[in-house]
Amino acid sequence: MKKSLGTMVAIILVAIISGLFITAKYSNAVEIGNESRFIAYDNGTVLDTKTNLMWAVKDNGSNINWADAKYYCENYRAGGFTDWRLPTKSELKGLYDDAIFGNNGYHLTKLINLTGSFVWSSEMTGAKPFVTSFLYGLAYEETSSNARRNRALPVRSAGGETAASNIEAPTVAAAEETAGTTTGAAKQWWEKGYIPPPKVEEPVAPVEVTPPPVEVAPPAIEAPAAPAEAVAPKVEAPPAPVEVAAPKAERPATEKVSMPLNIKFGTAKADISKKSDKDIKKLADLLKANPEAKVVIEGHTDNVDIHNEPERNMKLSQARADSVRQYLVDNFGIDASRITSIGYGPTKPIADNDTEAGKMKNRRVEAVVEMVKTK
Repeated sequence: MKKSLGTMVAIILVAIISGLFITAKYSNAVEIGNESRFIAYDNGTVLDTKTNLMWAVKDNGSNINWADAKYYCENYRAGGFTDWRLPTKSELKGLYDDAIFGNNGYHLTKLINLTGSFVWSSEMTGAKPFVTSFLYGLAYEETSSNARRNRALPVRSAGGETAASNIEAPTVAAAEETAGTTTGAAKQWWEKGYIPPPKVEEPVAPVEVTPPPVEVAPPAIEAPAAPAEAVAPKVEAPPAPVEVAAPKAERPATEKVSMPLNIKFGTAKADISKKSDKDIKKLADLLKANPEAKVVIEGHTDNVDIHNEPERNMKLSQARADSVRQYLVDNFGIDASRITSIGYGPTKPIADNDTEAGKMKNRRVEAVVEMVKTK
């Protein structure tokens, strides 16, 4: 009896020590830096204490398409966690901060290292996923196969941690020792003594049994009696109608009107100030007076490329055109289906880029209105 009791006590002590060792290894991460609401740990993670999201300390480090980015995030294992994933658009927007110039000039905390300006998100429109720019804070639709300048940045929700598959769960004895015996708040994953909650299996859905259908014979239908034949009276043919030539229809014609919009943007910015409201209102009044008209908003830039990244100007011009489109929708009630926005970057200059005056003319937004008129 004494020998059995001693063996049982030894087993329980080994189980408790093993559980404490595993918990300490994966939950007692050491803080190595902090900045505002962000805390960096020595296990390759950064905690956002405002959103309770945990981010990878760096992106994948090279160009990557959407499918590979999704695979990369879901198989990321920093901190021993297995529930890493691609972030949503709103999560990336919450990480962007225009007031911060972080690593490589991108607008996010310096505790996270980005090597490219665009980060893939999990959300899609049709077959096109979104990327978020950490230069401008805007989200763009992107072809999923495009890898250039795009990066993968894993994220997960802190709390309810899922440890890596090769990590044993804490023993029942250790769980019973802590469960229901303290009155304080539950430990967070980064605090000493944290124990992950037990995994709860989902209940098995009940099996529905469909009764066999009951066959019902259709009622017999009697054939109707044949109708009696009737002799139709003789009708004289009407006189032939007199042909009258139809009036010649007016032919509709399409007319395009180009309107330069005097909008001043800040350097590398796409925000519209109230000073530009007057010019955009003229365009809105024209569209309201011609309900069938449609408009293409064209964004243009000069050829300045200090980062040696031509795609920046293309995406900046697209962002500025998108801003004008959204301004028309939000402030003047123009139907979004009537407005198309296109960014041409530096590809359609109207002046010489060798002078400052020429560059200023090339940094512009134009509206091309297409109206249908009859002739």
